Amino acid sequence: SFMPADGEWKIEFLPTVASTLYTVGALLCNDGTNNTISTTSSLRQIGICAQAKPTTDTTTNAIPVWIPRSADAQMFGDVGSGTPAVANIGKTCDIASLGLTAAINTDSHHQLVISGYISATKALFKLNSKVSTLNAA
Repeated sequence: SFMPADGEWKIEFLPTVASTLYTVGALLCNDGTNNTISTTSSLRQIGICAQAKPTTDTTTNAIPVWIPRSADAQMFGDVGSGTPAVANIGKTCDIASLGLTAAINTDSHHQLVISGYISATKALFKLNSKVSTLNAA
């Protein structure tokens, strides 16, 4: 999962999709219509889910989302495939399925920028502002 690490972040309450699983720490995107869980190909990342919502919830009620206030805001992230290394810093990579991990060895959509090394399974990331909608204020 992902969590804010440093830089400026704010909480915004954003509407959701009915009957869709939202997990704390999952990256969210806007698919052109809805705020939903990021996928391996989504290009409008908006932030990190801050409250769970089960698939049994048929409402579109708003939930809190951590939104980066600048392109420099970093987040801790789990790595689902590939192994982070100091040499990866500055490279881009993709989000793994369900928006909960990064795919260090996949770079088809350049969704994340690797900004720091933590361990063999964790790294620091930034949303790639060239393909994201950063709602900075």
